[in-house]
Amino acid sequence: TTADITAKEITVSGITASNKIYDGTTDATVNTSAATFTGMITGDNLTVSTSGTFGDKNVGTGKTVTFGALTLGGTDAGNYVLADATQSSTTADITAKEITVSGITASNKIYDGTTDATVNTSAATFTGMITGDNLTVSTSGTFGDKNVATGKTVTFGALTLGGMDAGNYVLVDASQKTTTADITAKEISINGVTIADKIYDGNTTATITGATVSGVIGSDVVSVDFSGANANFVNANVGTGILVNADGLALAGADSANYKLTSNAFETTGNITKATVTVTADAQSKVYGETDPSLTYQVSGLVGSDALTGELSRDAGENVGTYAITQGTLAASANYDLVFTGADLTITKATVTVTADALSKVYGETDPTLTYNVTGLVGSDALTGELTRDAGENVGTYAITQGTLAASSNYDLVFNGADLTITKATVTVTADAQSKVYGETDPSLTYQVSGLVGNDALTGELTRDAGENVGTYAITQGTLAASANYDLVFNGANLTITKATVTVTADAQSTVYGETDPTLTYNVTGLVGSDALTGELTRDAGENVGTYAITQGTLSAGDNYDMNFTGALFTINAKPEEPGTGSEPSTDISVNPSFNADNDASSPDYRVYGKPQREAARTAWLQDAMAPFTGGKFSVTAVEDGRRHGVELGFDATPISTSVQTHHEMYGIHDDEILDDHKVFDRYEHHVIEAQEPVRMDGDTEMDLSAAQDVMDALEDLLLEIPAVELTAKASQFHDDFDAALNDLLTI
Repeated sequence: TTADITAKEITVSGITASNKIYDGTTDATVNTSAATFTGMITGDNLTVSTSGTFGDKNVGTGKTVTFGALTLGGTDAGNYVLADATQSSTTADITAKEITVSGITASNKIYDGTTDATVNTSAATFTGMITGDNLTVSTSGTFGDKNVATGKTVTFGALTLGGMDAGNYVLVDASQKTTTADITAKEISINGVTIADKIYDGNTTATITGATVSGVIGSDVVSVDFSGANANFVNANVGTGILVNADGLALAGADSANYKLTSNAFETTGNITKATVTVTADAQSKVYGETDPSLTYQVSGLVGSDALTGELSRDAGENVGTYAITQGTLAASANYDLVFTGADLTITKATVTVTADALSKVYGETDPTLTYNVTGLVGSDALTGELTRDAGENVGTYAITQGTLAASSNYDLVFNGADLTITKATVTVTADAQSKVYGETDPSLTYQVSGLVGNDALTGELTRDAGENVGTYAITQGTLAASANYDLVFNGANLTITKATVTVTADAQSTVYGETDPTLTYNVTGLVGSDALTGELTRDAGENVGTYAITQGTLSAGDNYDMNFTGALFTINAKPEEPGTGSEPSTDISVNPSFNADNDASSPDYRVYGKPQREAARTAWLQDAMAPFTGGKFSVTAVEDGRRHGVELGFDATPISTSVQTHHEMYGIHDDEILDDHKVFDRYEHHVIEAQEPVRMDGDTEMDLSAAQDVMDALEDLLLEIPAVELTAKASQFHDDFDAALNDLLTI
């Protein structure tokens, strides 16, 4: 069978509409998400959709939103049908739309003393207004202050919207609040100008002293500033009610900037009165007999190039005296009142001027004639009388005075004095040159003098520079002086102290060969006071038997003496020969650097034997002579081998390297010749230096060349003592040969 399942009626509720900002339409936004279905079977799925419309477009709260047809949806929509009781409307708000206003202007105005502004909203524009809506705006305007200016700010009062759609809008803060406009100055006019009377000054300049204006608003403070104005009479001459043209008038006062003059020019009248010109005659004078001077005057009060006419006059007369100077024909123009002040012409005495001539003389001479120069005498007039001078004959200045010199009563005599100067005479003193021998008393210091007057004489005496040693001492003026009437010219001289003579005679001396020299003595005469000699005598070098000159040496008497020295002789006598010795003074020197059989390090390495004069006493001398050259490296021992005496030099050493044997033969010097190699000559034997093994010092150090040099120097000194050997220019050759030999000895 079949049956129908009919749709179940249900109702819908809970549909809402959203509030909106006014947009000029009635459209509403419906929200069905929260809709509830009364009568729906649990578990079914239903939705609903619809549209909404406000009753009108205008702003309002709780406005009815009417739904369009409700349509069910969802998987079970076909099983239901909406009943009539289903929700058909809801409510929502339309709020005013925010807009901004711009384009409002204010009108410029002429200053009226208020801040009121006229606002023009006809060109206002509304940003945000819905197209087609009708809006207007109204407001008031106020300037910031009442004063004239351009671009002044006009502040609006409250802005009020109008028009059919005004209720749907609200103005926001961004709307225009101000605009700008100009307040221009109000024109006013001058109704009176006052001109000051002036004294004639040759120009048309007038001075404004006051002015008034009309048209000022209320209590505004406005006045006329005429400080920069120009006002001029139509002519410069004296008169009353003279037309004056003024321009350059300006406004002043606290409110003057709010006004302007309709014109800054104005016509009025003023008066010019006479100026006073003052003429003061110049006092004049002339010397008797001269022509009248021009009668001049001082004038003050003339304007510009205005000038006086006519001239002054004076009372008649030519004698010495005073004559009034009068106005005469002198006059000024009609623009002046002339005030005249007179003076006098005086005829005075002529002046004669006498100028004394300055004169001089030397002390002791006769006065010269007192002369003068004269100017100012008229014609053949002459002076009478003569000049005189103050009394006195000593050096100084004496006034030359007028004395009895005079002119006639027609003159005033002007006297210019001068001086008679008595100058110093010159006295010349020339000292006499003096001398003495060292140690003597000074001679009297005498002099030659010229130039003294009469019985005048010098006082005082000469002196000389201090000192008693040999030398030259200036003779000076000392206390020698002339009186104040003289200039003393002093020509000095010298006192010369010459050397004294001291005589020294050496005493003859002698000694025995080998002994110490005795003291060299002498006799002396001519020393002054406690003076003594310094230094000592010496003698010619040499120790061999012979005669040697005794010389002055360092003996000195000092700078105050010339020494006369007489020498003597120093004699070295031969020592008596000891028994058993020969007569040949031969010398045999050998240096034999060798080692004993067992290389005992303490054994001597060098032996130096000498037989000078075959004297055993020379051994001690040889030991002393060699000692300074050991340098701490050698031992020094006196040795004796039969009749040969010498010094043994030793140092600790050990052999090194291979034995080297070198022969170097040298020859003594005789008759200033170097003998050929391998020759044996009278009384001299050759000397052999023979080297075997070189040595090294303790501490594994080779024997240095300085040690070898010491040995060589010692041997050379020994050779220098050999009698009858004259080692002069050849000594250096001997030294070089010996040095070469030792270098061979010590070379490894």
